[in-house]
Amino acid sequence: MQELYDICFRDVKIGQVRVTKQGLYYVFRCMVTLPQQGSYRLWAETKDKAIDFGLFVPGNGCFELTKRVPVKNFASDHISFVLRDNEEKSMENWVPIDPNAHFAYITLLENARLKHRDGIPGAVLQKGTTARWDPR
Repeated sequence: MQELYDICFRDVKIGQVRVTKQGLYYVFRCMVTLPQQGSYRLWAETKDKAIDFGLFVPGNGCFELTKRVPVKNFASDHISFVLRDNEEKSMENWVPIDPNAHFAYITLLENARLKHRDGIPGAVLQKGTTARWDPR
């Protein structure tokens, strides 16, 4: 894995990620200049998955984020770091939860979170995860 990576927002470089290995973990120290007011999430993307690194916090004249991730989560050296608007839905696989229906994909909820969209409760599943209703 490289030591430095660029962080891009809509194909424009706005910051850097410094990676150090500490035992069985990679420590990612990220610093950016945010494009405008709002909340932004950092995503680390490989060819087969995306990991949500979370939100930035103010510090030292810029916005910072530190994340520890097990080495086993990065099998590939080809990683890109992308900043997305927190409200951007392109990374989400949101599925509605109907309280009267059998929730057939309960096993997929390990990395899911609850989110209401237009007043309807649903689950946001990890990118690449698909879910279908079981009509039982």
